[in-house]
Amino acid sequence: MKTISTTDFIEHANDVLAAVVSSGEDMLVTDAGKVVARITPEHGASKRVPHGALFGTVVENGDIVAPLENEWDAMK
Repeated sequence: MKTISTTDFIEHANDVLAAVVSSGEDMLVTDAGKVVARITPEHGASKRVPHGALFGTVVENGDIVAPLENEWDAMK
């Protein structure tokens, strides 16, 4: 189990929380060498997706800007 000081946790909180979620492991926060908190990932917490990781996963489902095939009364 990893440990981090309160000072480092305050400075890098977002990175620490992301590391806990991605690793799935607890992290202890210490102050003057004594454990003051334990950060545990929530069950089912999703891992962050790195930028660009979703490239190529979008499915095109027709042209969303083309005129409608059916004519509405308001178009007359």
